[in-house]
Order: sequence, then C-alpha cells, then structure tokens
Amino acid sequence: MNPRLRNARALVEAGAVHLDGDTATVIVGDHTHRVRADGCTCRWWTEFGGTRGKCKHALAVDVMRNGARG
Repeated sequence: MNPRLRNARALVEAGAVHLDGDTATVIVGDHTHRVRADGCTCRWWTEFGGTRGKCKHALAVDVMRNGARG
C-alpha cells in the first residue's frame, strides 16, 4: 500500500481529522494542518504543490469524506 495512504488511514483511525464544511483540520503531534480543496498547509504540499500526489493530510480528509476503506 502507498505509504501516504497508509499514514492517512492511520490519521483517520487516530481521530486526527476534523471536518468543517469545505475545510478540514488534521492534527499530527504538535502540528495542525489545514486542508482545503486547493491544498494543505503542510511541508509536502508547500514543496511539491500536488505535483507528486496528495499529502497524507489531504488523503486522510478524502478517506473521511468518502468513507474509503481498504
């Protein structure tokens, strides 16, 4: 399984994802990331801008919204 997807599912299972309408908050340790349709506030998104796929935070939000299981 893709490591980012595996990490995203772990975030969901840990209760780290909080949906708020069109945005979401993902809390990882002492870091809080905001996720919107156009990206995330994390380092991955800042560095790659989605060119290498979604970060684990955005994937976790997708899992929550879509109820994806694997």
